[in-house]
Order: sequence, then structure tokens, then C-alpha cells
Amino acid sequence: MVTGFALTRGPPAGYISCASQGALGSRLSGGQRPCSTVWGIGIAHTYVQGSCIPERWKEFVGELGRSMKGTFLPQLDLRKHARSSQMSDKWGAIPILGVIGTVRDAQKGNSLLALPAFSQSAKDGKIEFAVVEDISSADFGPLLSGVDAVAHTASPFHFYGQEFSDYAGPAIEGTVKILKAAQGFARIKAVVVTSSFVSVVDHTVAPEQQGGRVYSEADWLPITYEAAEASTDSALWYCASKKLAEEAAWRIKNEGAPWTLATICPPMIFGPVIHTGSLEGLNESSRQLYELFAGKTGGKVPATRFPCLSDVRDVAEAHYQAVSRTASGRFIVASGVYDNQRIVDTIRQRFPDYSKRPPVGNPGSHYRQNDVYALNSARARKELGILIREFEEIVVDTVQSYIDMEARS
Repeated sequence: MVTGFALTRGPPAGYISCASQGALGSRLSGGQRPCSTVWGIGIAHTYVQGSCIPERWKEFVGELGRSMKGTFLPQLDLRKHARSSQMSDKWGAIPILGVIGTVRDAQKGNSLLALPAFSQSAKDGKIEFAVVEDISSADFGPLLSGVDAVAHTASPFHFYGQEFSDYAGPAIEGTVKILKAAQGFARIKAVVVTSSFVSVVDHTVAPEQQGGRVYSEADWLPITYEAAEASTDSALWYCASKKLAEEAAWRIKNEGAPWTLATICPPMIFGPVIHTGSLEGLNESSRQLYELFAGKTGGKVPATRFPCLSDVRDVAEAHYQAVSRTASGRFIVASGVYDNQRIVDTIRQRFPDYSKRPPVGNPGSHYRQNDVYALNSARARKELGILIREFEEIVVDTVQSYIDMEARS
């Protein structure tokens, strides 16, 4: 079976025509047989990067984005790791060869495909985009009729909303609309939804008051729609919207949906930036780390709101493996505990030429084990077969990508 993995950004709507899907399928299969595509709808969390894929699957590229302007998901980065090929040989239920991504407008899509990470695959016809303007009015039937899997990644990640509905609408309604539509297509075998660790952890209690607690996939943020609506905290609105959207996904699955459902729950996502050619295009989490690196935090090391991190490449690989293996369940993908002081200390140590840029703060004053809560990623490691990067590699690779971007600008 030849398939494509469509990742989206967004809140989308609008759609690519069946004719366009057919054209992509024909090219991917060399005109010899029908080609199905894996369609992903949505995005807006941290940023799309990708997953590791076997070299023989060619340029199934990655990083559809930190949300076309801010999002996380697959950055299929063509890492030629032996484990990648071995995993697909054993587990590859849905091989993936092509990518269809969604964008809010054609200009954004064309700009994305012009980036070095995507340009060659775009020329080869292995990556295309569909325009999705408004998820609330989209007709997903023409999109889903010929696909084998769905990746839904849309949800706004910012803290400047004016009311809870600014978050709940795109997150919950978008999830329900897309997954309800997917119920009507027996061909769809797997669905993966980008959730978040915020749907797992109790954010009504400060991290420092939860020292020693280890969260697993069995845990849920204890908040209701009514409680979130009554709050005035935009960060809590975001957390609640992710939790309620994931619950909605599981309700639909439990109604008898024929496909497998996997929800990926990462914490703050950092990692090398390949989804934009300019610093202005950084998404929320990337922007926060860049401001630390560039010394744009008013001379102070800001408090760490969410003290756990992950690498976009690992999170993307988790999405990829969830589809490829038709995995079921919730999966936490987290590297460990971090804080902003540790980030600036690492920058000064590993990038001495830039040591005067970050704020100094209180060097060496880092969160230690049991100072705050932790996340257990054992299930993702075991069932998805992913290897999770450590803090220093994540920060160094991210900062190096900022330096490279500055040099190009």
C-alpha cells in the first residue's frame, strides 16, 4: 500500500479536490496503481516537525509547521537511523510516501514549499498542500474518501485570548468535526490527534507544590468546561481546551469508530527550526526560547510556566509511528524537567561567543529531581519504539538553528 501522511496546521477548512489527490497518488505510485493518502487536518500547538523514516521511503519530508505560523507536528527529517528501517519492517502497517499539508491560504502554502526542507520533495510531487480556511465550515468528505489515516493537530497555542471560547471552539469543535467525518469512511485505519501534557497534569496546583509526583497516561487535568469558562486565566483556558478536546476524541472513538486512535501528549516543544525562513515566523514555544537566547526578556530570567520539555523531532516521530503502527491509546512524549535558568546557563556554556546575550539570572539554580512534577514516557518508548533526546541536545540544536537563521537574515 502506498500512502501519504498529511499533516496540517491550523484551524483549517476548505479542501483539496479529489482530482488533486488522485494526481498525487498517480505520481507516488508511478502511475501503476492507486495511491492512498494519509490526511492530516489541523495544527496550532507548537510546531510541526517530523519523524524519522526509512531511507527507502524516500523524501517523506517533515515539518509542516509550527502551525503555519505556530505549530508542531511531523518534521520528517530523513534521519537514516537503523532503528527506523527495523521498526517499519516489523510494524509498518501503513507505509507512508507522500505528504499533503493544509494551509489557510495558497500564499502560505507556496512559501512553505519553497523552503529548503520541502522544495525538492515539492518538485518531485511528494508533498502538496490544500487550502483550508475555516474548519467550522469545511466539507471533509472529498478529503477523507481516499485516505487510510488522519492526523489532526490543530489547536491554538497562545495566551492572549479574550475568553475561553477563543480556545475551546477551535480545539473541541475542530476535533469533533474531523473525527465525526472520519467515522464515515471504513477505509480509514488510524487516527492520531495532537493532544498535550496539559491535558494530563493538574495545572490548578503550582509545579513546585507537586514535587515528586510522576504523571502517566492514566492522569487527566481535573477541570470541567464550566470551571474553565468561569476562570479568567488564559493559560488555564488553553489547558482546559486541550483536555476537553482529547476527551471528545475518545468519546467518538468509544462510540464505535472503526479506526485506531492515538493521542500524543507532549510538554513544551523545542527543537531545530525548519518550518520558517524568518525569526518573525517562530511559533510560541520557539519564540520563548529565542527571546531567552537573544536577551529579549528585560534582563531577567522569566519564571518557567511549564517545567517539562520535549524535542519536536521526537514528538513528530511519535505521530509517525502511531500511524505507521496503528497504535492505540495516550502517549506522553517528554524528555524531562527543565527551567529557563538551565537554558540560559547551557547557552552560555555551549555558545561562548553569544554568552553576553542571555540574561544572567542565578546561575546553577535549577530544578532538581523531585522539585516539580515529572512525566513518564515509558509507554511511548515501548509501544512506539521512539528514542527521546536529552535536554542539552534539544537546547543546543534549537539555539544553533536560531544562529543559522540570524546569519541568513
